[in-house]
Amino acid sequence: MSGQRTQALIDAALDAGQVVGGETRLTLQLGDEILSMLADDEESQAQLDALMEVISGVRLAGGFGKLEDGYRVELGGSYTAPSGDNVFVTAAANLTLDGVSIESNLIEGERLSIRWETLLRLFGLTDDEVNQIMALRDVDWDNAMEELSTVIAQAAEEIGKLVEPYLATFADFLASLDIQQRDNVAAEGDYPAVDHEISVTCTAEDLGRLFHTLADQMERDDALLPYIEQLVANTTVTFTSDSGETTRTTTTAEFFDGMREFADSLMLEDATLGILVGYNDDGLPFLLHRGADAG
Repeated sequence: MSGQRTQALIDAALDAGQVVGGETRLTLQLGDEILSMLADDEESQAQLDALMEVISGVRLAGGFGKLEDGYRVELGGSYTAPSGDNVFVTAAANLTLDGVSIESNLIEGERLSIRWETLLRLFGLTDDEVNQIMALRDVDWDNAMEELSTVIAQAAEEIGKLVEPYLATFADFLASLDIQQRDNVAAEGDYPAVDHEISVTCTAEDLGRLFHTLADQMERDDALLPYIEQLVANTTVTFTSDSGETTRTTTTAEFFDGMREFADSLMLEDATLGILVGYNDDGLPFLLHRGADAG
């Protein structure tokens, strides 16, 4: 089912006054390496089995719905013991403009209600602070959210324009690295939950060249320079030399010189960074391993 179709069904259910939610079950799975370490430790194995049995009996549930004047949140949890005995707790909260009301099987037949003003004062807010927060009820949120969406869209468009040339730079950088892909990983017995893996090898010299390229590119980027100027003027940006001397940058020229000096120091390092990413046929990452080798 597509994401749009799912969202449409959820919206329809909420508009009809229904509660949308789900249930999850907790599980604990250990890797073969840990299991092999515990193979000869009967006591630890017994404790682990007991823990996994307890966890497997836990269920958590949650739901969300709309009210005429607010929202309803439902939460629940249950535990089924190996003996078959069941313990469960349910709770629901109605959130409206006036306040919050809570009901639960722990207080069956009762409903606890409290106004927002009272709740805020319990958290230590002053009367002025409470009044300022409660004034938010009179805000035209539909209009405010529409204006916010417009601002965010404009900002996203602007950021996209700024980032686009650097995405090309990173693409060129990645293309220069040693990247290997291997299939049938699980079949070969390395990682049972992983079908494919991608390994990336990057040296300190590679990173140094990247920083040099970025420094040159950013220094010529008239659209980005005003933001770099604000960064240097309003924050503390320092660079530490190989001798341990720390220098604070006060101009964009010093900022880019610091980037280049850092790049030069990287290029002198005899170090290699390796990244291994594993994933299955559904596209979900199962494994992320990082290793560093200093020569």
